[in-house]
Amino acid sequence: MAKLYTLSPLQAGKISDLAQDFLADLGRRGYSSHTVRAYRSALAGLAEALEDKDAAEITAQDLAAALDKENWDTETRAARQAAVRSFFKWLSDQGCLARNPAAGLGSVKRCEGLPRPIPQGDLDKVLRAADDLPLALRTLVRLLADTGLRAGEALALDAADVTWDKGQEAVTIRRGKGGRGRVVPVTVDMKCYPLLRRLCREQQQGPLFVTQGARGRIMTGHITGGRKRYKQPVWLTRDIQFTSSGILPSPAGWPVA
Repeated sequence: MAKLYTLSPLQAGKISDLAQDFLADLGRRGYSSHTVRAYRSALAGLAEALEDKDAAEITAQDLAAALDKENWDTETRAARQAAVRSFFKWLSDQGCLARNPAAGLGSVKRCEGLPRPIPQGDLDKVLRAADDLPLALRTLVRLLADTGLRAGEALALDAADVTWDKGQEAVTIRRGKGGRGRVVPVTVDMKCYPLLRRLCREQQQGPLFVTQGARGRIMTGHITGGRKRYKQPVWLTRDIQFTSSGILPSPAGWPVA
């Protein structure tokens, strides 16, 4: 990429002026209009916070102070910091700066958010659609809805992981999130209970959830492609987790029509 500037590193130019060229370059390189708008807002705020000083005079301490806003949530802070890092890296790549003051900023650690629930009406559609699925998938959907298991946890179950001792019926997750195992009760009042018993009678050993024709364990990819494979308006992804209340945390665009 050709360099756009030949200014001395001792005087790069005002933040606002350089930001315009940076944003124009992003547009030429095919960045989305949403990203360009977000970067424009972040850099306008930076210019205001630092009184639009020359970029060559800005220190790491200046940037840290400008980004230390108590009223920003984690997502806002992460987005602003990402924009500042990209801007100063671009300036360094163009030869405008003798050093990059944003090099040590790192990334803002985002807290893992709570799963978003699917609307109850959509959940009802998913559960109704599950009634027409093959036994393994029907059991899977009901098991997730009733127990709160993650899709990947359920798909990893073997027949030996299901206990049918009276009053102690449960599934054992050998390796859940974070590598931790746990025992999840399965009670007789759960919709999944009779389906799981039937499936366990058919699959007495090895993987509990197997593909049609018993060619192997059902993987997440099989479920993701379920709409085409089984012509049903329901599928799961590794991001889906049913809560114990029976409400689905949903990625964007649940196919429940």
